Amino acid sequence: VAREIIGAFATRAFRRPVEKEELDGLMAIWLIPIHKGESFELSVKLALRAALSSPAFLFRGEVQPDPDNPNKIYPINEYALASRLSYFLWGSMPDDELTQLASRKRLRVATARSALPKALPCNGCRSAISIL
Repeated sequence: VAREIIGAFATRAFRRPVEKEELDGLMAIWLIPIHKGESFELSVKLALRAALSSPAFLFRGEVQPDPDNPNKIYPINEYALASRLSYFLWGSMPDDELTQLASRKRLRVATARSALPKALPCNGCRSAISIL
């Protein structure tokens, strides 16, 4: 149960699916108070704090294959695209719908683009995105 709670939280906090190694690290943190006889809730709380202290939460980093080459163009993954769109349009993390589109790799397809303008905050934004 703790793994499910912490995994779901970390996936949302990191704006992408949590990697096994990351989740294993958070679970190791969860175990520390458990082994000391602390409550389940306190242990989960400690692991969630660790997730919120992680660079994966604090920064929207994208690994660049050739960071020293300013002329190199590289594709970003669906989750990075969802994050960029969300912070650009709403100044916040991707919502469930945007995350679902990213997980199904449907964010770049024409049907998703035609649905996106409905969610935009202003008419000017809607007309600007329609040229995509």
